Order: sequence, then C-alpha cells, then structure tokens
Amino acid sequence: MSLGFREHVVLVERDVVFAASRPVGISNVRRRTDDIWRLRLDTGGVEGCAQAMASLPRGRLCRMDRLHVLAGFGLAHYQVVPWPDGARSLRDLEALAAGRFARRFGGMSRGWKIAMTHAAFGCPHLAVAVDGDWLDHVHRLVVQARLRWVTCRDVLHEVVRRTPLDASADASIAVHHTGGLSCLLRRGGRWHDVCALPLAQRCVAQTLDTLQTLCGVDDAPLWLARAHGRAPSPNDDRICVGREACSAAAPHPWLWESA
Repeated sequence: MSLGFREHVVLVERDVVFAASRPVGISNVRRRTDDIWRLRLDTGGVEGCAQAMASLPRGRLCRMDRLHVLAGFGLAHYQVVPWPDGARSLRDLEALAAGRFARRFGGMSRGWKIAMTHAAFGCPHLAVAVDGDWLDHVHRLVVQARLRWVTCRDVLHEVVRRTPLDASADASIAVHHTGGLSCLLRRGGRWHDVCALPLAQRCVAQTLDTLQTLCGVDDAPLWLARAHGRAPSPNDDRICVGREACSAAAPHPWLWESA
C-alpha cells in the first residue's frame, strides 16, 4: 500500500545518469517489482541530472517525495589521508586532504567540498571531494522540483559500505563504471590507497592491473561491483588469468533490475 509519496535515486556520472523511483509503502508489506520506474540518460553532469529530475514520476503527496543522489565516476574524487601526528579531529584531516587534492588536481580543486568517511581514530581515512558548483546546481534543481534531498553520497564508498568485508583483511574493491574504473585498496584492515582511471580502449582487466600496480597492491582479494546497469560481460569477469573476483554489493539496492 502506497503512502502517497515516492522515493527517488539518481546516480550521476560524467557521461551518464541513472535514475529510479518507487512508491513509499508501509513497512513489512511486500513490494511489487514492477512498481519501480527506471531511466538511463546518456548525458551526464548537471544537464543529465536536470533531465532526470524533470522525468521523475511524482507521488500524490509530491512535496514529501524523497531524493537520494549518488556521485559517480568523473564527479567524485578520492584521497586516502593518513592520520598525522598531532591531529585531533576530522577537521585536521580535511585540511590535509584539501592540500593533497590541490597538489594532484591543481586549480580545478578550488571550491571542492570535502567529506571524510568513517574510520577509527588514528587510522587512515578516505576523503571524498565533489565540485561545490555542481552541488549548488543540484540543490537548485532539487528546490525547483520541490523534492526532499535526503542523502548525497559517492558510489565507491557506498559499494564498500554495503559489501561484507573482513574487518582486518587485505582487499581490493573495484567499481566498474560506464567510462572508467575506481579502486580502493586496503592492507591490514586500513585504507592504503585509492585511484580511478578511464577505461578508454582497455578492458576492465587491463585497467585494474594498472590501478593495482600504481597503488602497490596486486595480490589482495578482489571484490568487483558494477555501476553501469548492464548485465555482466566476459570482459567484466576476466580480471586476470588464475584470479577470481568476488561480487561486491551494488551502490544502491534497487537502482537496477540486477541489483
């Protein structure tokens, strides 16, 4: 039974946008799978986000409709930030992360909004940055559409958060996006490095090998998630000869039919 409003999720990447919507119902009541509306647009960034929001089906009580935004490849940027001596709070790590982003991306990082993901005190943290202008554009679109903006998260950390990893084990968590591959590497239960590369003409296996070589971790167990909404292909699963990939969680539970 629907309560008269809907829940929407929009995943925005550099070149593509995925959106899904379903009615919000009473807890513990089984949902019909055909109640979920889905959309793919081969236009990314602000333009694709605007088109997706304009296309969302609305509930009878549309002012109560809820929106979740996921920032994907080309929009979310990452750094693993070690906990330095003398640091007392995440604010200290944010300042260190801002300097690392500036050294890596130069002037284009000016105005980026940085968030630190949860980790134990004294351990390396994952810093996630998105363009502040992009966030402002999305906020204006949300206001115009009269939506309740509930969350804004990045795809890579959502995959990590939803995947049941051994807390103390080494791991490589890779996300295959429409136009690239992002990978977060862990050693001894602590974040070690993070990187993202476009796929271009390379297959997933070649790109992943390059990422792990750059980050210095090439023997950790591999977890692979797909953030492109397509069924698995042979190139997705052929990571490298003699090596198997575990299936990581999707960044959202019902954004795609296969999720």
